[in-house]
Formats: sequence, C-alpha cells, structure tokens
Amino acid sequence: MTVTPTTPGANAIRTTARLANLILDKNVDIPLKDGGLCRANVYRPLQEGRYPCILTMGPYGKDAPYAQFHVKSYRELPDEQKGPLSAWETPHPDVRPLSISL
Repeated sequence: MTVTPTTPGANAIRTTARLANLILDKNVDIPLKDGGLCRANVYRPLQEGRYPCILTMGPYGKDAPYAQFHVKSYRELPDEQKGPLSAWETPHPDVRPLSISL
C-alpha cells in the first residue's frame, strides 16, 4: 500500500458553525504518523471549559445522515433522539448527561 503524504491544512475544508446548543467544527485535520490525514467532526459545548471526550469511528462516513442512511431504523427511534446531527451508529451530539464532573 502506498500512502501519499499530505500536509495538514493544505486541503483545508474545515468549517465552524455555532448552533443552538453547541459549536460544530467540521473536517478538522488529524495528521497521522505515516503522513496520511484523517478528518473529524468536533462537537463542543457553547461554554468554554474542560469536558470529557467521546471518540467514535466507523465505516459508514461521518456525515451520512441517519434519517437517509437507514430509514427504517431511524423511524424506530424516540423523537428526542432524532435530529439533523444524527448519524448511524454514533452518539447523538445533542444528547448529553445532565451533569458532568471532572
């Protein structure tokens, strides 16, 4: 396997959006040891501070909308677990514990 080296930021497609209850950084560059590059979406609380991190990954694509990817399964979810940020087999970023202590 040949890996083409990439320069973080050379193909920067990162965007940041402030939503009603969180900040969404899309396509954040993550340089890999072998010269490759991954991109992640980062969901942050509106208030600055230290928070725990939930990291997920999977083969389905981070931006595949759950409602379109698996229609039957999405219909079976309770309404409070549905939203525009829902993705297949990942935690919903809008659903957080009521209290977090570090």
